[in-house]
Amino acid sequence: MEILVSFLNRDNLSQYISTSMSNILTYRNESNKQEKEIKELSRLLDALPSKINLDSILIASQLFDYLLQNSPSIHQYRLLSSCLNLMKTEDRLQHIKTILLLILDNEQTVQLRELLCKLLNSIEHSTSLSLDFDWTQLESAMHYQHDPKFLTYIWRFFSKHHQTNLEQILVRTLPIIKTNNELFLLLLIDLRSAKVFVSMPSFWYLIQRSLGDLTSNNDRIRKCSLYLFQQILTNDEYKHIEIKEENFNRLLILIDEKTKQFWVDFIVLYEVLEDGVVHLIKPLLTKFDRLFNFSLEHELSLTWLFILLQRLFANTSSPLARWTIRWFFNSMKLPDNQVENLFNETTISTEDECYATVTLVISTILDILFDHECECASSDLSLVPLCEALLRHFEIDVPLSS
Repeated sequence: MEILVSFLNRDNLSQYISTSMSNILTYRNESNKQEKEIKELSRLLDALPSKINLDSILIASQLFDYLLQNSPSIHQYRLLSSCLNLMKTEDRLQHIKTILLLILDNEQTVQLRELLCKLLNSIEHSTSLSLDFDWTQLESAMHYQHDPKFLTYIWRFFSKHHQTNLEQILVRTLPIIKTNNELFLLLLIDLRSAKVFVSMPSFWYLIQRSLGDLTSNNDRIRKCSLYLFQQILTNDEYKHIEIKEENFNRLLILIDEKTKQFWVDFIVLYEVLEDGVVHLIKPLLTKFDRLFNFSLEHELSLTWLFILLQRLFANTSSPLARWTIRWFFNSMKLPDNQVENLFNETTISTEDECYATVTLVISTILDILFDHECECASSDLSLVPLCEALLRHFEIDVPLSS
């Protein structure tokens, strides 16, 4: 078909397309005729070479609006795309703004927003340079939209030519929005550099929250945060990062020459724990001592260690859970007999009426962790799930608080 482009009569072709578009609007009360006209025009548009240039068609804008108002289906994508391309420049820009606003509108159907995202994805990113877009609308949507797929399409549309605007939006929203981790991770990954953010405590709290996420039905949040973290660790641009906790006198993050092995061990352990293969995990458990001692020596937040412990507790292997309990209590420097007694209490089969023992175990664990609870709270990693996970492994019932 490409070789026939030079032989096509563009005027006749444009006239035919214009007439067909007009027929679609004329048949608005005759669904069968309209559907037939849409199919025939769509087939023609599909057959046209991608390089063919046609003059703008006035009625294209009217048809586009009509289709949008009547819940277009995915089958009308090609027709919508052609209408957009056949508009005058000013009309096209105005309709692209309409597309952006509809994607941001939670009141619209998921089907329509998905169709418009696909349509937006087909538009040249350079078009965004001519748009007079209100950035506050995108920033506002980040406060209430919890499905990241729609916002990420808009973000990618602007990302090539509007990095500064997007960075400023993230700088303002990252410290105050803590309920949309997946969205922020995807938006950060789409930026060319994280340089603006690595000095922000809220960025590292996001990484910690996401690495420690145990509530997600899929592992995308953890994988995205791990990817972003590894990009920073392996980039020479970030040779030294040192940030103190906002409320405590310890380091939230420390990346320099002396911490290289610490982060290598952390990443290796995290990836192995994420895979959950017991025979691969066991040989690496000795790294916990090294990570723990290093954290104490350099006053580094123990939250990084808690993240790994959470991954261990998430494993279904009882031997691993028992090792974790032993290591944890030993690391807290309790006398050996207390460690053994507490360990035995958590591993016995407790009858329903033996709530006193269970309560003692829970309170003792929380007492041991009390000094570190503030660290976990600062990154939204609760200690309670750790205790509950420990008890679940050994089939111990946890009574409801009275």
